[in-house]
Amino acid sequence: MTATEAERPPSDVAGEPESFDLRAVMRAGLGKRPVRQVPLPPMPSVRAGEPLVLPREPEVPPLADLTGRRKLLIVCGPQNAGKTLDMRMLASELREAGMLSRAVFAAVDHGPRTLARFVHVEQPETTSQEDSLRFIRDAHDFMAHGGDERPQVFVLDCGGNNTALPAAVAANPGFVGDLEAAGVAAVLGYYWVPRVGDLTLLEQHADIGLVSPHTMLVMNLAKSGRGLESFEVMRAQEPWRRRVLAGAAELVLPALAEEWSQEVENLGLPFWAARDGMMSQGTGADPLSADPLSVAGRVAVGEWMAKWRQARAPVRSWLT
Repeated sequence: MTATEAERPPSDVAGEPESFDLRAVMRAGLGKRPVRQVPLPPMPSVRAGEPLVLPREPEVPPLADLTGRRKLLIVCGPQNAGKTLDMRMLASELREAGMLSRAVFAAVDHGPRTLARFVHVEQPETTSQEDSLRFIRDAHDFMAHGGDERPQVFVLDCGGNNTALPAAVAANPGFVGDLEAAGVAAVLGYYWVPRVGDLTLLEQHADIGLVSPHTMLVMNLAKSGRGLESFEVMRAQEPWRRRVLAGAAELVLPALAEEWSQEVENLGLPFWAARDGMMSQGTGADPLSADPLSVAGRVAVGEWMAKWRQARAPVRSWLT
């Protein structure tokens, strides 16, 4: 046991987890990621590409307009389904819209919190179940009962194998209702690869009352050999259909060529910086000793970002 662990008061895992002051964290600010411009040739124009919006069925209710409402966006799903990639792009989109200062990104995954490499991320002190549970509870209470210091969008990345979220909801049956009563929309983002067995997550969440009409079912096309066709069986299953008929949005996560996706990740670049030929200096004291993305890579990233915007257009008000 480390000295820090020894000094920390023990948590009552079976009962009410101890609290920490998330509001103080919020007031402290989000931090900034410095970048420097690197001279490169002008960026070629990009094309949005093929349509990436799925048609709504006649019996499915229209998507709600959440413009102006605060949101708690809870992101979950199996490992390697595109959660971190999508949130990285959301951070770039919010920055370009001048809204990044009004958003908070947080991560409670029990494993590596990769999102923290690309955007400032609030997170529990450790990856333990009790610290994650405490953080989720405080984030919920902050958004449900806080004041004007609350962000417009609070993104809570729960990772692939997180058990703290179900524990937090089971301990508070009014988890979603408290938010809605406060005028805060609970947006649930589920990310998928074409694997039917993963749909048990939807059933588990339904059993504890974690349901919302503002639900995104995001299919990662980079993990499907036949595009949307790979998800046909999954989309026909009862847990999926039940969510769609209740108003969920079926969305796609466009595929970025692995060559460029990997290079952007290795360089630790936000997508906007990769597209614009900028080099990040990281979040720590040591700058990254790497060149920015090549012009060919910048074009590929720019086209992918345009496709992402098209794919997210139906739920833009859920994310901003």
